[in-house]
Amino acid sequence: MAEVVKLDKVGIAGAVGLAAAALNAGRVVILPTDTVYGLTAATFRLKDIEKLREGGAASPWREPVEKLYAIKGRPRHQPSIVLAPDWQYARMLTRQNLGRVEGFCRRVPDPISVIVEAREKWRPPMTNAAGAIALRVPKGGLIRIMLKFSKFVYSVSANYPSAEEPQILEQVPAPILDEATLAIDAGRTPMARASFVADFTVEPPRPVRGGEQLEEVLERFWR
Repeated sequence: MAEVVKLDKVGIAGAVGLAAAALNAGRVVILPTDTVYGLTAATFRLKDIEKLREGGAASPWREPVEKLYAIKGRPRHQPSIVLAPDWQYARMLTRQNLGRVEGFCRRVPDPISVIVEAREKWRPPMTNAAGAIALRVPKGGLIRIMLKFSKFVYSVSANYPSAEEPQILEQVPAPILDEATLAIDAGRTPMARASFVADFTVEPPRPVRGGEQLEEVLERFWR
């Protein structure tokens, strides 16, 4: 059973410290993201992030994501979104020029995850079969602060496929809560749905998740 920590009891610094420590130890943590409650796991060991920062190669941390996928019941070949603390860090994971993509995401008010060409052809679930990676830089919230300490985390909705997106911790299924190490209860999340997802490896970008709403956003802010 996950240890449930209420934000109003420990404060932002306490919650961030506990979450970052658990993630950096390879644990799976349930966190309020900039969209809904998510199952999160560290993407790299901290020492490997230093290698990336210096321009070197690094392998994703295998054990945490395997735990996350087992809890979620997600097919291993299905990539997950990687959250980054800012665009400087996001650029470490791609060989694609993100200048225009970053400008687009800054203008769009909705959380949007972008599929871009990965820096390396990492194995799934880090990248897809074509070597693309899904990235998002949260614009605010507890997750943005926490990422300053963990840098990169995998994030998937803390639910089962086709189930309701959890906007409060009580909506997270009990079996998922049982298998996670830690859960931060920060009340209701800003949104009732997952982020938009658009594929920026093609021109014009292709909507992946978001339907007509995303098509309108792309029409307004990209084209």
